[in-house]
Amino acid sequence: MLPCDRDLTRMKCKLTFLHTSPLHIATFDGLLGTLSHDLEVTHLVDESLLRDTISLGHVDEGITARIGSLIDEAIKAGADLVLCTCSSIGAVAEEMNAMESIEIQRIDRAMADEAVRIGGRILLAAALGSTLGPTAALLRSSAQAAGKEIQIREIIVPKAWPMFEAGDRSGYVDTIATCLRQEAADSDVIVLA
Repeated sequence: MLPCDRDLTRMKCKLTFLHTSPLHIATFDGLLGTLSHDLEVTHLVDESLLRDTISLGHVDEGITARIGSLIDEAIKAGADLVLCTCSSIGAVAEEMNAMESIEIQRIDRAMADEAVRIGGRILLAAALGSTLGPTAALLRSSAQAAGKEIQIREIIVPKAWPMFEAGDRSGYVDTIATCLRQEAADSDVIVLA
């Protein structure tokens, strides 16, 4: 449920996506096109957030401040909800919920909750190493909230990321799928970070 669904006097809900790649815009616009909900959608893109996180190996205070600035920009533009689509910075965006007047969500929270519900042996796969730590922490958070024990096995599919950056979506997906077919046998569920 979107925050504006609770306020029936609002005719249109404003959803702002926070991306670290412009390649996500078409994907989410396509997905939203299948909904009948009356949404006004804005996309904020800052590729440097992911690039700097990869370079540093973590999200530092400067990156955190830049994420906060983008969220403030969304609030000033009238957003009802900010949805962070990047696993590498999602935890920082989600933590800002307590400090802001609107709801801020990370796209992978529901995925983690569902993965924990499905099973305890989780294969965590990523095309980019910077997403493994934040996504593993998210899975542990979901498991703790559900009162479940989990085992996480992490793998990186390094050949996939250059394909994503080059816009080769089918090569990206095929490379990941091939790897997962080889690795998934002892897992209850696969999580793509």
